[in-house]
Amino acid sequence: MYGKAHFCSLGSVFSSEIIEIWKQNILKQDIGYYYNAPLIARIGMAFYESIGNNELKNEYYKNANRHNERVREICFPYISPIDLIISLLDTIWNKGCKRAIFEGNKAFAGLVRVLSENSSIEPHQDIFKRDSLTAFNDNPIKEQIAFNCFLSTAEDGGEMELWDYKPSDEEYVKLAHKDEKLSYGLDRSKVGAPTMTYTPKIGEIVLFNAGYLHAVSPVRKGQRLTLSSFIGVVDKSDELVIWS
Repeated sequence: MYGKAHFCSLGSVFSSEIIEIWKQNILKQDIGYYYNAPLIARIGMAFYESIGNNELKNEYYKNANRHNERVREICFPYISPIDLIISLLDTIWNKGCKRAIFEGNKAFAGLVRVLSENSSIEPHQDIFKRDSLTAFNDNPIKEQIAFNCFLSTAEDGGEMELWDYKPSDEEYVKLAHKDEKLSYGLDRSKVGAPTMTYTPKIGEIVLFNAGYLHAVSPVRKGQRLTLSSFIGVVDKSDELVIWS
């Protein structure tokens, strides 16, 4: 995955019966929205939401363990996809894998994103250094891999979109969307058509290099549920850390 807009599917890891239990448990939860991307519904809180806001960063740290337990409760009596991937990577990766620790605080991993009809995720890239330079200094991430486990797929729309393009900080600012509600993303008219479009399957786990542009096309019918996190490769140590 180093330096490439690489995409990898682990296939349908969980059965439809297990996924249905998780889906029903999720739909019983209180669902909120990103503070800085109010059109995207989620359960838990993404570290990205705390950019430039110490109050929100403290909220993320304060609730991280509670959200970690919440994911386990949703998945009980089965192992959660997050605990599974940590265990798997810790076994096969020489330097090990664990939940990230930011500024002395254990991170949350296992964000649930809920995309209903007429919702989408704009083209964007995920660069941890932009989220918090202080936390980055603790965890100098040299590669950031997105992890998604699909719990529900849209009947129409909601495809993954990937671009073979990794814009610089300067390019990212120039390509930014002007709509304040979409300020996290880039203007589709400026980035062109995606290099790859992929329709996931229920129970499937997908990994890709999050430093390259990616998006989710508008959901036209149905609902798209994912349980997601990032897997970071720490510079020099090559240890893997996981967070949402």
